[in-house]
Amino acid sequence: MAINKAMRAALSVLSYSEADIKKSYQMERRLKEISARRLRKPWLYHIWEHKVINGDHEVPVRIFMPSAHEQQGIFIFFHGGGWVTGSIDSYDAVCADMANQTGRVVVSVDYRLAPEHPFPAGLEDCYAVTREIFLDESLMETEAKEITLIGDSAGGNLAAAVSLMARDRGEFLPSRQILIYPATGNDHSEFSPFPSVRENGTDYLLTTKRVQDYMELYRASDEDLMNPYYAPLAATDFTNQPDTLIITAEYCPLRDEGEAYGKALEAAGNKVKIFRMPNALHGYFSLPVRFSQVKKTYALINRFLTEGETHSVEFSPIFMKCGLYPEKLFGQIRQYLSRRLNCSMADFEKDGVIFSVNDRESEPFLEICTMGKSVIVSASEKLLPKAEKLLKGKSRDEIFECPLVYGQSIYYVPDFKQFKRQSFNRDYQYILLQGEEIGALKGVKDFENALDFDENGETSTRMILYAKKNNEIVGLAGASDEAEGLWELGVDVKPEHREGGLATILISNLAATLLEKGIIPFYCASVTNIGSQAVAHRSGFISCWVSTYRTILDGSSVYRDTLLDDLINKMG
Repeated sequence: MAINKAMRAALSVLSYSEADIKKSYQMERRLKEISARRLRKPWLYHIWEHKVINGDHEVPVRIFMPSAHEQQGIFIFFHGGGWVTGSIDSYDAVCADMANQTGRVVVSVDYRLAPEHPFPAGLEDCYAVTREIFLDESLMETEAKEITLIGDSAGGNLAAAVSLMARDRGEFLPSRQILIYPATGNDHSEFSPFPSVRENGTDYLLTTKRVQDYMELYRASDEDLMNPYYAPLAATDFTNQPDTLIITAEYCPLRDEGEAYGKALEAAGNKVKIFRMPNALHGYFSLPVRFSQVKKTYALINRFLTEGETHSVEFSPIFMKCGLYPEKLFGQIRQYLSRRLNCSMADFEKDGVIFSVNDRESEPFLEICTMGKSVIVSASEKLLPKAEKLLKGKSRDEIFECPLVYGQSIYYVPDFKQFKRQSFNRDYQYILLQGEEIGALKGVKDFENALDFDENGETSTRMILYAKKNNEIVGLAGASDEAEGLWELGVDVKPEHREGGLATILISNLAATLLEKGIIPFYCASVTNIGSQAVAHRSGFISCWVSTYRTILDGSSVYRDTLLDDLINKMG
């Protein structure tokens, strides 16, 4: 595993000794600042200083403008240094190169360092800066969809944590993040599950001892080890995250955990690209652009940005604000359906009929789903041979026209171009309820499509928007969480109030509230219910997939006890 000699020599300036960082971190900070002053070339920079208020603390930021007259977006950059060293001064050259190589404005964040300010102080600084830029588009005259989070090493950890925190707090949601050899795990001992910790932990500049020391200085207590904002791989929910580019270094102890984080994001339905830089060591990104690995890194970054651009598509303001784009939405839908149907996400990209054994339900079970060009036939083990014998080689139309298939539903998601909140009708009073507040409606009748309590008084509904007139509830839309970040909508309106578009108002406004929280709403309508389909279209929804909910083969159809029963028995 030879490394280019020139690269090894150049990276020697980044070498870390095995000195006790807990005692020497202040000296290392000073050395980095002295080195930065020697390397800085102010005449190449177009910069200005800014401060962001975070509670009683001001977070300094330095803004680097690209040489080109037209900037193409914003990078919010979090520097490396193990959360203990590094600053906007020591990363001046990196940020200037980044601005000029990408054409993006670079906002470098001088977050507070440990151990004086342990977790989560520095992270909260990064979040505060990101929040201000996302929520005030006039600040830098850039739309939210053109803002990308980026960080190297500890900065990559902070970028990933800010994205998780943004989803959980529901104030904004980045559309893209770039993580360069990020620290995502919490175990860098000899018992680590990642081979790179042992293989690259002693002879390649950054050692595992140094990583362990940094992380010990960063955390406030051992409880932080399982906090996903401290170690993103500790998260239990990876859904609804930005499109992500992860670049690792071949000889870096953090290599495998960075790639594992990318795979976890991808498995949760996010769009992810992972690249391992050959012959590279941790810290190479801080070298001048003339080095081949740095050049290649910027080529990867620019390709990632270009592939993710959506300039030609006019998105509705709600989608622009929440940063939710088609790839991410349909990725989460495919993940949800793949779990339900026990098939792979890739099956939805195939052209044809896919048969899948489904042990999710008790027998008998059969569901047929079509999305895109694919048709998924998912059945319990004993029933699947019958279904395959009947449906194999048939076209989609022939499958859904089969007399044994009964009951089909169309599922809708908000239209990226057309969706918007509908104006409230002033003849009604509107109330939004969430969580435990919904219990106040226990016993209300005639709204079972949107709100239903079981015999124990429990409901799966998590959010409700209802309309009252003359102190009577006349329309109600509810949302139940079918999966993480994916909620189903239902609506009921009393017959005498259906002419004024009340169902449309309730569905569109409830969906908008969910979108602003980073939650994907979907709506279901039977193929025979024209009124329900009309509500979907008027609310700004488009069809996404079709699924059966009853078939004669699984015994759930009301026509099970007809002459067709004999046909089924003969098939067996």
